[in-house]
Amino acid sequence: MVKLLPSWLLNYRSVFDTLVLIWKSPARISRLQNEQELNLV
Repeated sequence: MVKLLPSWLLNYRSVFDTLVLIWKSPARISRLQNEQELNLV
């Protein structure tokens, strides 16, 4: 969406703030760490 309409995210600050919270959430970080430990065969 942002690639097509660069100013879109600026107009929806609450969306941006929510995305940042999700990105920095302990649950996401934990999930990423667990995925790195998976043994892919």
